[in-house]
Amino acid sequence: MRTTATGLVKQIPLVLVAVAILVPLYFLLVNSLKSNTDFIASPLGPPTHASLRAYQEAVTGRNVGLLFLNSTLIAVTSVAAATVLGALAAYPLAKMRFRGRELLFRLMLPLMVIPPIALLVPLYQVMSDFGLVDHRLSVILIYIGIMLPFTVYLLRNFFVSLPDDLIESAQLDGCALSPCFGEWSSRCPCLRS
Repeated sequence: MRTTATGLVKQIPLVLVAVAILVPLYFLLVNSLKSNTDFIASPLGPPTHASLRAYQEAVTGRNVGLLFLNSTLIAVTSVAAATVLGALAAYPLAKMRFRGRELLFRLMLPLMVIPPIALLVPLYQVMSDFGLVDHRLSVILIYIGIMLPFTVYLLRNFFVSLPDDLIESAQLDGCALSPCFGEWSSRCPCLRS
């Protein structure tokens, strides 16, 4: 009897989480099957006459292909740019020794906790000043700026975990930064096969 009671007590948090997830999904599904008048009359109740009109309007009323292309272009470009820029910033913070390195890293950390909604008005003003309102480039730049502090933090911790011996062995094999940096030629030992 005692094990049954403790088992029920352990199930209560799981049931609460399931309810918290399933109730919004229920309202999403039920309200998507209602007409506007049904929704106004009873926002919480089931539909009196179920209709798939909302789904039809969502697919035929807009150019879904263009919207999907925009989302894909923005996501791929901003993630790729944030990863490259984050790696370029994270490697020196992890492996190179220079004055102010820790201070720079600690000043970057609070940028991760700024909610993006707090930046809405200043970002709109900046994008308006540059003529980028209603432009894909503005969304890409904003996403890069929002993702960059966390990307630098994550990649810095990864680069810290890489052993210095691995970098030293690459340098012994002839992969030095100085002849390769900014130069894609046959002089760079890293590019030789």
